[in-house]
Amino acid sequence: MKTVSSLTLTAMLAMTGCASSGLNMNDAVQIASAVDASMPAATPGTTRATISGLLSMLGSTNTSSTQALGGTAALLGLAQSKLSTNEYAQLATAVPGLQQLTGSNAVTQLSALGLLNGQSASPTVLSKALSNTRTEAGVDQAFSTLGMDTGMVEVFSPLLLQYFGNQGVSGGVLQSLSSAWGTEG
Repeated sequence: MKTVSSLTLTAMLAMTGCASSGLNMNDAVQIASAVDASMPAATPGTTRATISGLLSMLGSTNTSSTQALGGTAALLGLAQSKLSTNEYAQLATAVPGLQQLTGSNAVTQLSALGLLNGQSASPTVLSKALSNTRTEAGVDQAFSTLGMDTGMVEVFSPLLLQYFGNQGVSGGVLQSLSSAWGTEG
């Protein structure tokens, strides 16, 4: 797995429309520094690369980094409950570090990255919302807790499917994800 440096992450975020997504260049630099500082030395590049890739992919959604990662966590929580154990394992293998961003695990990552400061939802409320994403209603609640309209699920889903496809997730798993999220495709 290739390690993504702070400079590379900052450049990726800048090129993917940080300014229009609620992220500015200062935010990108801070996130890149936090990602570098928060990732254990034993797992260089795994969660860091996944976070940078997801932020890059979701840069066009006019969401904050907290909303982007939190929305991803909510959808991954639903995917984990809807996909077979084998399918979810294939997804997690193809996208290293994904388990750190699934459901309430994301609250730990968001806290470590300093992305919960100033959020209207406390880490406890957010953790509760993200731990209850086994149903579509739970995902909707998580999106609402993050300050997003539930219609954003329809925006996130195809982007995540595209990102996962680019990471080598098999067509069968992508189809199962599409079904779990109610995405046309």
